[in-house]
Formats: sequence, C-alpha cells, structure tokens
Amino acid sequence: MSDLDWSDINDFDEIVELLKFLGRAVAKIHCISDVDSDQTLIDVSTDEAISEALGGREDEFVAEIVDFGQQYGDVARDDHQLFIDAFRNHRILGL
Repeated sequence: MSDLDWSDINDFDEIVELLKFLGRAVAKIHCISDVDSDQTLIDVSTDEAISEALGGREDEFVAEIVDFGQQYGDVARDDHQLFIDAFRNHRILGL
C-alpha cells in the first residue's frame, strides 16, 4: 500500500469515510470471479488479472506480502496491548 498516504488520517470521521471506500473496494474484489467460479455476473478472472499484473515478479510480490504481514502483526500486537492496558486500568469509558 505504498501508493496511499495514511499520515493525514487522524480524525474519527476521516477514518469512517476511508473505511467506507475500502469496504467498497473489498466488496468489488470479492464479487469478481476467479478461474474456478461458475458465476456469470462478472466475466473477469481475478486469478488471471493478478497473474498478468505480476508479470514474472512473483518473488517480489511474495516479499511484499510477507513484509506487510509482519508489519501488520506488529501493529495488531501493539494495538492489543494498548487495549488490554486501557481495559485493565479502567480507561475505556462506559465499561
């Protein structure tokens, strides 16, 4: 996701708006068929489109996915710890 600048998204309303757009993008991706799909609504194959987009750069793609997964895991662990600390110290309003 190097083409997206996330640094200016700080406000809750901005996050909600972004999530709406990302949700639409994910829904669109999920409605497109893959090679094994028998649905006929969408006649584009994601498998073939991804393969064509990679164009022989599979190793680079795998490295990017692994890096993303490791970074995401770090963030998720940090977020979980922040939540646990806030929960245990009664800093979550309404609980």
